[in-house]
Amino acid sequence: YANPLKPEDPHLLIGYGRACAARGDIEDALAAFEIAESKKGPWQALAGKLFVMNLGYLPDVTTQDIIECASNWEKHYAPVAPKRTAPPRRPGKWRIGYYSPDFRSHSISHFLLPILEGHDREAFELYLYSDTLFTDAVTERYRTLADHWSDLTQFSVSQSVGLIEQDGLDLLIDCTGFFGACRPEIFARRPAPVQAHLIGYNGTTGLHSIDYRFSDEICEPTGTEHDSTETLVRLEPGFHCYRPNFDAPAPEPPPFISNGCITFGSFNNIAKINDEVVALWCRTLEAVPRSRLLIKAIGLGNNDSRKRLRARFGAYGIAADRIEILPGTASLEAHLKTYHRVDIALDTFPVNGTTTSLEGLWMGVPMVTLQGKRHSARVSSSLLSQVGLQACIATDEDEFVKAAKALAADNKKLIAWRSQLRRKIQAAPLGDPAQFVPKLETAYRNSVSQVG
Repeated sequence: YANPLKPEDPHLLIGYGRACAARGDIEDALAAFEIAESKKGPWQALAGKLFVMNLGYLPDVTTQDIIECASNWEKHYAPVAPKRTAPPRRPGKWRIGYYSPDFRSHSISHFLLPILEGHDREAFELYLYSDTLFTDAVTERYRTLADHWSDLTQFSVSQSVGLIEQDGLDLLIDCTGFFGACRPEIFARRPAPVQAHLIGYNGTTGLHSIDYRFSDEICEPTGTEHDSTETLVRLEPGFHCYRPNFDAPAPEPPPFISNGCITFGSFNNIAKINDEVVALWCRTLEAVPRSRLLIKAIGLGNNDSRKRLRARFGAYGIAADRIEILPGTASLEAHLKTYHRVDIALDTFPVNGTTTSLEGLWMGVPMVTLQGKRHSARVSSSLLSQVGLQACIATDEDEFVKAAKALAADNKKLIAWRSQLRRKIQAAPLGDPAQFVPKLETAYRNSVSQVG
């Protein structure tokens, strides 16, 4: 992790760790962040946040490990202020604040924009607090949806807290957890009487400054409350509301018709493709003769990364010509068109896809997932359940291979789903803000009332 000129420079360590994470070398990334955090200086909180954010990619990490790590970060860098007695709610509209460093062209926009657009403006007043460093046209869309817009990027934590306090919110929503340029330090000061997390992170934040977290019964079944530092609010049938790209190209017939063989695919972040994932995908390829696997990810933009990934499959005896590896594409349209080349998507674990999973479904591509114990390993199960694809949810590795093999042999289903999955998404609360948002608003009211 050392540069020969500055072998212990924490800034270089953090940069190296980020580069390792981007290419999927999570253990090396964690080691670099840990060393950087051990060196006294203003970079320690950042190094610690990056460690927490990447820890969950490791398959053998438990939710309790994540909570312990996140809570330890909170103790050192963001001590939580004592809870204040919530003042009586003022008459009038409910004041709801949303905080994010990603009010821009980012995967969260697929889920947050339809909520903001669907809010009852006669009953709710929206405050958006942006820590977004690099703005774009999507930022402007967020700005138009806000009754009150605050750019926090030039403000310190104390200044940001003061501004939010002045707004007199009923509820402040975190939409990032430990991802991106987050500042959990703001929530630690408790600028709002009730604080909650909605989308943007892949499980419990591990933060005691967050009172509630919105989830569902599949991602967090009854009895798993001990795996969350927040009080769970379950939205049924799921806690996602997805806004697809309506300009997406229309689904085409599955490629097995012209190829004569099944093409599996994964377009997930390369950090999610751990050794256990590779081993299971190899078993799947062996179970379906002549099948191929198409992997596409931004982190595969150089020959070295592609060669290293292909070698991981070669170690299990999978011939190189059965694995096709693509870098990220220049446009969203080109990205979505690549799904025309995939018959069946294979999910990652213990961190499932979310936006990636739904993009595939929107393009008519069914997906097989392995349901795990953590929230992050159950998200795809929630999504698939809402569109009638329960048969694609496996509870162990043998079931995963069996489900993929059965699906690969069912030509009629693959053809039918190509044209049906969009309608299934739109018919469910998952794809219909008119069904989803009122349920969320009721949950907001109840959460505030319980604390008050």
